[in-house]
Amino acid sequence: MRSIITILFVFLSLNTFGQVICSSKNFDYFWLGDTINRTIRGKKQGSWIIINQTIKCNDCSECKGGTAIISYKIVAQGNYLNDKKVGNWYYFHNNSIIKSLTNYQDGVIDSTNTSYDPSGNVISRSYYSNGERDSIIVYYNINNIKFRGYYNGNKLSHFTIYYPNGQTKYNASQIAKYRANYLEYFDEYGNEIKPREKDILIIAALEKLIQYIE
Repeated sequence: MRSIITILFVFLSLNTFGQVICSSKNFDYFWLGDTINRTIRGKKQGSWIIINQTIKCNDCSECKGGTAIISYKIVAQGNYLNDKKVGNWYYFHNNSIIKSLTNYQDGVIDSTNTSYDPSGNVISRSYYSNGERDSIIVYYNINNIKFRGYYNGNKLSHFTIYYPNGQTKYNASQIAKYRANYLEYFDEYGNEIKPREKDILIIAALEKLIQYIE
């Protein structure tokens, strides 16, 4: 709760400061990168907020007092230690709407990476150890799992796909080059069906799906 309050406070602060004088030639494009940060001897340290904004102003007569209020878009918020990300980092769909929450240790993803849709529902959770993904869960919703995969050396080794009713649809293992040497296929009632060639080839599509989600 404290972290969320901090994020909202920063969001409100960012949207209330920063006025830019509108020149006689009008604004064209203005790009703003990392801000609200500090470095020590050239290395990023402490709390950082990354914001980006592209604005265009063609008619300065619309700006009261000859100034334009800049509205900042927060991209991410977290902490650095000696130029490496540490602890929880928040990434955003649009300012205060969280897109993902990722935990870092010494600059690499550690523990978990959770993705959210714009309504705040969990889309997926990935689990990491020493920077390598151990497993991933993709959800239909908070109570129903769509996909559960396991990794070996960051490569998908086996997975299970579920029907919306919670029944197992596919069990696949011994995966190499997007093919499963062992695959079980079931109907929605739990009855085993002989897998088809196109069922085996679905693994490639799943890999693309996972990359898109994250």
